[in-house]
Amino acid sequence: MELEEGKEKAEYVMVSTISFIQANLQHSIVASRILTKTVGVKGIDMALLQEPWYRGGFIKGLNIPGYTLFSANGTDRPRAYILTRNEAT
Repeated sequence: MELEEGKEKAEYVMVSTISFIQANLQHSIVASRILTKTVGVKGIDMALLQEPWYRGGFIKGLNIPGYTLFSANGTDRPRAYILTRNEAT
């Protein structure tokens, strides 16, 4: 496309958004289920989580397909986690 004389070429900026939530689950089964449903329905990209449901040495209720759960290394039972959506390749 040719530009008319005296007109400047428009610049386009690509904008990307990330949807995230923060929640203190207070070791609650119900809160974990609500979070799982919200992540799926709303398409949340990232969740910052504290005090997840924890039993038998494992975090329960946050095994969401298409998401990865991260925690700090070096502690027996971390209190904070980050849940992120996996990138499609």
